[in-house]
Amino acid sequence: MSEHFQVLRLKPIKQWSTQTATRKSCTVLGAARHNLRELQAEMGADDSRIDARRSHLNEVLCGPRDAAGVAALAVSLMDDCGVAVAEGRVLTSDKAAKLPGGAPLNGAKVLRKDAAHAVELVVSLPVGSTIDDRAFFGDVLAWARGYFGALLLSAVVHRDESTPHAHVLFLPTTGAGQMSGRDLIGDRERLQRMQCDFNREVGARYGLKQAPKRIEAATRGQVAVDLLDQILSNPDTAREPARRAALLRAIDGSLEAIAIAFGVDVHEATTPRSRTFAGIMTRPQKAERNNRYSVCHSEAVATA
Repeated sequence: MSEHFQVLRLKPIKQWSTQTATRKSCTVLGAARHNLRELQAEMGADDSRIDARRSHLNEVLCGPRDAAGVAALAVSLMDDCGVAVAEGRVLTSDKAAKLPGGAPLNGAKVLRKDAAHAVELVVSLPVGSTIDDRAFFGDVLAWARGYFGALLLSAVVHRDESTPHAHVLFLPTTGAGQMSGRDLIGDRERLQRMQCDFNREVGARYGLKQAPKRIEAATRGQVAVDLLDQILSNPDTAREPARRAALLRAIDGSLEAIAIAFGVDVHEATTPRSRTFAGIMTRPQKAERNNRYSVCHSEAVATA
């Protein structure tokens, strides 16, 4: 039996990204709509990773059961932390600058337009795992509450994709009610400490190991040669589900080069398919876009 490694990552939920600069990134409402399966375009689409027939197996561990409620709760809690809120939405620096009368809302803190409005923790069970996911994700939620000490917005378990996993959304609060996604996520060293703490408190108790550190550039070539020799000497080892999944992910990263090296014809795969009238009329449509700021503050307080 192959070793199973823990899989967890953090990502900021931003409404605007300095890295893309040309488009808005994910919002709290958008993340919650995905987590709570309110995006109809994801359900039943041919290229979707979601098996809608199993979505009834998903579970809300904490927080509102609809995305609007999660977004409203976030606004309410940010208001309690002294963040500038107006008309049911968070004021960022670009929007506050357009308000008449100087500093908005009696000096409440105005977030930068690229500030994280939430942080999402995603924890997955490895492929082929036989771990009791209900007990595991219950312990994940308890660990997240204690480790981050942040205000939780939502925690949802997905069982309708290839592996069971949980999405935990929380506010990036630090210290005396201050918000800072950068301080919460931190640098590579802080993320490594998070991995260690999770493995000590949760992962190891379920037989999961901490993923190895990134291999140094000087030794990557030799490790690759050793790995290829091992696969060629015993091809059956590559058919084990977890190993097969890992190999497919690696191949996908350099698919064109590998396909050409092995003489696989990639011309047909790279030729755009002709569009037919029937295909256009029957293709999955994007979900109707709701106004992300339509939730008022009173609803947020009621939800909380």
